Amino acid sequence: MSCKKYKIYIAGKLADSAHKYNSNKKRMYNTAIEVKNAGFSVFVPSLIDRLAEIDNTKDWGYDDYFDNSQPWLEVSDAIFLTPGWKESKGTKKEIETANELGIPVFEDLEIMKSYFKAWERLDNALEQYKAAKNIGEELDKEIVLPECWYKGYYDSTGAHRVEGCNNIIIN
Repeated sequence: MSCKKYKIYIAGKLADSAHKYNSNKKRMYNTAIEVKNAGFSVFVPSLIDRLAEIDNTKDWGYDDYFDNSQPWLEVSDAIFLTPGWKESKGTKKEIETANELGIPVFEDLEIMKSYFKAWERLDNALEQYKAAKNIGEELDKEIVLPECWYKGYYDSTGAHRVEGCNNIIIN
């Protein structure tokens, strides 16, 4: 990948019994380490626990945690899902928000890496196209992208889970 450090929001099931909560947090942390080691910058919503522990001004509830993490989601380049996410109402809300904002959602690291490499190649091609156009050269090919490339999520098979895409032509 390029020098750009993509910001990845780690999402998954957290809230449960105390025992399962700790187990879910550990799974989220391990996933974040794997994503970070692949060259990405990560945000893990449950890391805010420490701040909540030392905040003497109030007891933190679910809404405090969720509301704190959403601005981070909104500036992320992608969301990466941890195993077990399908059982999480909060994660499903986060996926909805990501789809509305055009933020891609992944549950497979290799697919996410390939996705960003492809976008880097596309960015490079567009820069070359602009440069060629600026010096008066004409290109007779157009770049076609799926209209809904950013909606849905990419599952572990690489399938993009969204129905009914049209194409966008860049010329």
